[in-house]
Formats: sequence, structure tokens, C-alpha cells
Amino acid sequence: MLSSLVAFPLVFAAAPVQPHDLFTSHMVLQRGKPIQVWGSGAEGAAVRVSLGGHAASARVKGGKWSVTFRPMQAGGPHTMTITGPEGAKTFEDVLIGDVWVASGQSNMEWAVDWSGEPDKAKEKANRYPNIRLFTVNKRAEGAPVANVIGSGWKVCSAQTVGPFSAVAFHFGARVYDDAKVPIGLINTSWGGTPAEAWTTRERLETVPTLADRLKQYDAQIAWYERRKDDLMRTYNDAVAAFQAAQRENRPTGQWPTHPDPRQSPWGPATLYNGMVAPLRGYGAKGFIWYQGESNAGRAYEYRTLMAQTVLTFREAFGGGDLPFYQVQLAPFMDIQKDPGESQWAELREAQNIVGQRLRNVGAAVIVDAGDEKDIHPRDKVTVGNRLGLLALRDVYGKKIAAQGPTLQSARFGNGQATLRFSHCDNGLLFRGERLQGFSIAGDDKKFVWGNAEIVDGFTVRVSHPSVPNPKAVRYGWANYPTGNLWNGDGLPASPFRTDVPK
Repeated sequence: MLSSLVAFPLVFAAAPVQPHDLFTSHMVLQRGKPIQVWGSGAEGAAVRVSLGGHAASARVKGGKWSVTFRPMQAGGPHTMTITGPEGAKTFEDVLIGDVWVASGQSNMEWAVDWSGEPDKAKEKANRYPNIRLFTVNKRAEGAPVANVIGSGWKVCSAQTVGPFSAVAFHFGARVYDDAKVPIGLINTSWGGTPAEAWTTRERLETVPTLADRLKQYDAQIAWYERRKDDLMRTYNDAVAAFQAAQRENRPTGQWPTHPDPRQSPWGPATLYNGMVAPLRGYGAKGFIWYQGESNAGRAYEYRTLMAQTVLTFREAFGGGDLPFYQVQLAPFMDIQKDPGESQWAELREAQNIVGQRLRNVGAAVIVDAGDEKDIHPRDKVTVGNRLGLLALRDVYGKKIAAQGPTLQSARFGNGQATLRFSHCDNGLLFRGERLQGFSIAGDDKKFVWGNAEIVDGFTVRVSHPSVPNPKAVRYGWANYPTGNLWNGDGLPASPFRTDVPK
């Protein structure tokens, strides 16, 4: 359907009309929402875009052009043709469906090729030609950039899925199996990066605890600008030496670090500027997010910071309460014999708190999919499937269980704690010889492993002889949780503590 049709003569210009690099053959465009198509060209040039039998036209103004089509239903394949003064560009095999944006750090970036049973995943990929894959190239910038550098859209297959995000692929496959609509997956992730790199500067300035870090960052930029010439000479020499070592097959180490803090993937807003901002305007159904390891030492701050990150992504893709699903940190590090404090448990708690404060934000619990010795557990199928369950329940209206037992209330008295859980319509159960993972403490806050028992399908009772007056209970409160509480639908309980600091 035509959204804006203007009649005017073609204007021949030196600079060719170009679409934004998100628009390629095999793309997926978001169904049910206005479809924006945009790009660049010479001032005043005429642009005409056709899509699935509909057409829209515009002129280049300020070096940019944009047209908008009315919402379309899921389907295809369609053809998109973009015509300018120099001729036409045609993109084939365009599908209308649901676009999901995957972001975060290394566990989201982690490719199918690096994950458990890659050959099995590749064989699986051949069953999903209506899933399409787009990977955004790594890019850190000091200000938002307009165009994306990426892989172009690929049809999901054994030949294309290997370097793609394993979590995103398995999520897309789980959703497609039930939803049966084309799925577009955009992977924009970078290992080792903190949440503040993915958030706009304006939103970061609303987080009080980040004020000093932002000032330090600005001071680093000023210092770089004062010494730019010398620093860049040293950097270019280091790059030349690195490349020479590569050519001569000598040890190279890591690529030299760029001296400009704005080129660092750890700088505030740098990855938003380089890897999210250029996606703005492309319609999306929602987001999946696997990050937090780099913020685990600042879990209390993460409650506010991550909320601002959610809002950043939503604003970039049209605003509103678009669904945003996090992955709780996987178990990692040595299993501890005794109860204690845990930065990773605090980060998981912060992830849950963000979900309580914002609408349509959930967390996939993966306490059963970790590795004591590896921060990158190879099981990405479980992760993708758990994210998929949340989307299928909340977005696609499937009547399925999507999360495990979640603490609803805690009552203390008669020497015990009585815990009531939600999301256990088919009852509570434990896997193993006895229920474990619960610790209990009195006013002294000295936690000991409690004696826990399932009372009924919704309730667990915890006690210990050395704690006659219990005041707090924790479950799975460790870097590597060992709790074994599940619901009858085969989903594990989320770690929690009742003594949550305000």
C-alpha cells in the first residue's frame, strides 16, 4: 500500500542513491508495523521503492531519504526494488515476519561453531530456511553512526549458521517451531563488554553511580586530544609491527589497543553508537540479552543501569514496551562447601529486579547449564530454548510453562521459614536424593545449609536446629548454585534471597 506517492521528474546526480546496508536480499521486515526503508543519495534525487506490489516515493533531503509502507502481514517471499536516477537495485526473497535483536557480551556472541555439538546444530539449521541471520560487525564509536557494517542477511543453513550466535539461533528455532512465522535474527554483541557500553550517554547520565566514571572518560578523551599526534604515531607503528609479524608467521599477541577512548568497546555508549544506533528505525519484535559478567562487581548499580539499557534498546526500535528477555548468569567458578556471599548471585538478583520494575522484561534461568571451569558453557541449546519459552508465552500467546518456581512470599515463625512459590501449577519437585540449595540465618546473618522439604505443590519449609529464630532464607545463592528445586514442567527455580537490600 502506498504511504507517500509524489510525482516529479527524475534528477540525475553524481552521488548514487544507496539503501541503508540493513536492506539486502533475504531480509526479514517486521510484520504488523509500519515498514521504514531509508538510505542516502545526492540532494534532490528522486527515489522510488516498491515492495510486494506496493510503492512509495521520496526525494533526498540533507543527503538522506526515507519512505514508509503500511504494516504488512507475515509472508513472502517478496521483491524490493529501489530506483534512483542511476537505475534500480533489486533485493530478492524478502520475508515479512518477526525480527529479534540479540545483544550482550561473549556468551551471546558465542558461535555455533564453538558450542556443543556444532554438527548437530548445523544439521538442524537446514530445517529453517525461513529464519534469516544478520551479524553486526564490531564497532566502537564516540558518537552515533548512521550506517551499519555487517554480514548482510543470510538464509539459515548448515553453511551460514556456523559463525552466528548459537543462543540467538536456538532461540529463533524454538520460536519458529511454534509460531511458524519468518524470523529475522540480528546479532549485535561483543565479548567482555559492560552494559554501559550499550547504553546512550543521555541515559547513563541518569545513573548517579556512573557520574565519576563519565567524568573520568571525558578526561581521558581530553588527554587523548592533547596528545593525539604522538599517540597515533605510536599506535600506527604498533599496528605495522603486528601486521609484519603476521605476514612472517611470528608470534603477534593481541591487536594493539587504539589510544582514543572513544574507540574502546568498554567506553560509555561506544557500542550503542557503533552497533545499535545504525539499526534505528528497523522494526523489531523484541530483544534477547546475555550479559552481566562484566558488571558482576557492581550488581546494585546494575539494577538501575540495566533498566536504562532496556529503555535504550526500546527507543532505538520504536519505543513502547517491546519484550526484553535477559539470560541469568550461568553457574561458574568452584562450588563452595559453605554458604557465603556471591557477586554473581547479586547480579542474577539485579536481573530479576529489572524485570519487576519494567513491563515485559523477563529472565531465563539457566542454573542447570553452567560449567565450573569455563565462563563460556558450551550448552547454548538450553539457553536458547528457555528464552524461546518466554517469548512464546508472552508474545505469541502460547499456553505453556515458561519459567521455573519463583519465590512469591516468605513467612517466618515456629523455628522455620515457610516459602510459597508461583509458576508451579504442576507442583514442585527436586532432582536427586534430597532437596538442597537452601541456606537459613537468624538475626546474626550467619547462614547455614537448611533442612528443606516440599510441603505441597506450592510450598517449601526450611529450618535448622542451630537457627531457632530464622529471619532470612537464601536459595542458590552462589557463583555456582547447587540447588535442585524444579517444577513439574521441567524448569528450575530461580535463585533468590529474602534479605534483599533496598
